[in-house]
Amino acid sequence: SRQSQEDWTVCDRCEAYRPPRAHHCHVCHRCVRRMDHHCPWINNCVGELNQKYFIQFLFYTGLASLYATGLVLAAWLGLWEWALGCPTLAVSPSPALTHGCPPRAHCIVLLLESLLFGAFVAVVFYDQ
Repeated sequence: SRQSQEDWTVCDRCEAYRPPRAHHCHVCHRCVRRMDHHCPWINNCVGELNQKYFIQFLFYTGLASLYATGLVLAAWLGLWEWALGCPTLAVSPSPALTHGCPPRAHCIVLLLESLLFGAFVAVVFYDQ
């Protein structure tokens, strides 16, 4: 089922022929078929040809956020020492490293950052 040439229009902004269901992007200055939005993360429009890859990008970014959350929680709870089986993991004179855990302020900031970023990615993934 080929679409006829009669369905094509001329874009007012870029003055190029535009297929049906295409929209002009003000950032890229071109017409994109089945355009969803212009994404600043990938610096490109999300449309018909790359929406699958954008969804994969969101999925793996969310997975990385979950992994980061797990790492921060494990470091905060001191599970590194338990997993490696040695109670004195670090020989550094720094008090933050002698217990095998970064300072609590760093853990809290990293945990909040990974949770907020993961929530944002989850919302965008759900929207797609």
